[in-house]
Amino acid sequence: MPSYFSKPSGYAIRALMYLARREGEGAVLASKIAEEEDIPPSFMGKVLGKLALAGLVDSMRGPNGGYWLVRDPAAITMADIADLFETQSSSRECLLGFKECPGPKYCALHKRWLEPQSHIDRFLNQTTLADLLADSREREELKKNARMSGQVRARRT
Repeated sequence: MPSYFSKPSGYAIRALMYLARREGEGAVLASKIAEEEDIPPSFMGKVLGKLALAGLVDSMRGPNGGYWLVRDPAAITMADIADLFETQSSSRECLLGFKECPGPKYCALHKRWLEPQSHIDRFLNQTTLADLLADSREREELKKNARMSGQVRARRT
């Protein structure tokens, strides 16, 4: 299944999650984020620059410099990120290759595409960075519990 998000969008989400998990710890170097999140350093600067221009992160140069999250994770939606990094506006671009969808009169897919597109739009507008952080914490807790239960079983045998 093809991904809805491009690599730069994925990098942006991962960088924002990294910064959100370290909120209040001070500025983080772009190189540190790239290393920890396995993002090519050449992309990291560009991604963080776009996020800064959009007012999602801020930065400071110098020995204590780096990046930090400016907006509350609950106020950053996946639509915000898609709007920044996705080159196509999927709600307007025609699936058959027209520059803009000419509507049901000329596009055989238009009518069938409206419903899934509305679901995608709703997901992008309703899913926040805070939601992803909560899901990530839950997943980490499940993995931790699974490791611990495996250790308990190993000790019993």
